[in-house]
Amino acid sequence: MLENDFQLSKTEFVAYLQCPMLFYLTRELNKRFNSLPPISPSDYESFLQKGMEKHRWLQCFYQKYAVNIQNGVYPQLSEKEKNEYWKKQFIEHEINRYNTNPLLWEPIAVELYLSNGKYCGKPDRIDPLKEKGHCRVVEYKSLPREFDEEELLFYAVLLTEVLPVNELPNIAQVSEIGIYYYTSGEFFQAKITPEIITIFKDYIEDIRNDMLDLDLIKKKKKCDFDRTSCIEREICKRIVLG
Repeated sequence: MLENDFQLSKTEFVAYLQCPMLFYLTRELNKRFNSLPPISPSDYESFLQKGMEKHRWLQCFYQKYAVNIQNGVYPQLSEKEKNEYWKKQFIEHEINRYNTNPLLWEPIAVELYLSNGKYCGKPDRIDPLKEKGHCRVVEYKSLPREFDEEELLFYAVLLTEVLPVNELPNIAQVSEIGIYYYTSGEFFQAKITPEIITIFKDYIEDIRNDMLDLDLIKKKKKCDFDRTSCIEREICKRIVLG
């Protein structure tokens, strides 16, 4: 299933950290999924549909509302959207960001696909920083999860590996990571150094080596199949490992 030079996605990397079996199932099913015609969002489980809908709104936010915010006009929401508190919360957050530093407010990339042949992924947002040539990688999440920091560092390594790229002509270094939790409206950010990125790259390589070791295929020790939101649960619970 895996070649020595296989390409590792961010989703697969986080899946492995959560549970090695989840990684193998995710990778194998993705290969089959990619060979099929595109499916409708309605074919996904309801919790995935809701997450996809929120990410689409966040992805299009600057394209749709940047001019309003820059002109001091509060973005107009539909009657349905007015009842979605997380959207109003994000608008307030972005207005505050703009008022704090309008020159560095708008992202330089949104949902930019990155690949260096060994790693691939699509960070939600890349922001400019006041230091010339520096940037921040940002992800959107509903709630804090165990491997949020690892996910952002994966993107930091990947972006560092592919720089310079045409879509980011003036960016030479990833200096911060950030995460916005749209359920609570909290935004966390942290500075990172080239040394941190190098150390984490070595960690990813160790994980890649573990993925190639068939003796390390295992399930998470504790897993409640009835309550877990794992998208592979119905398949996994039918698999018996020797």
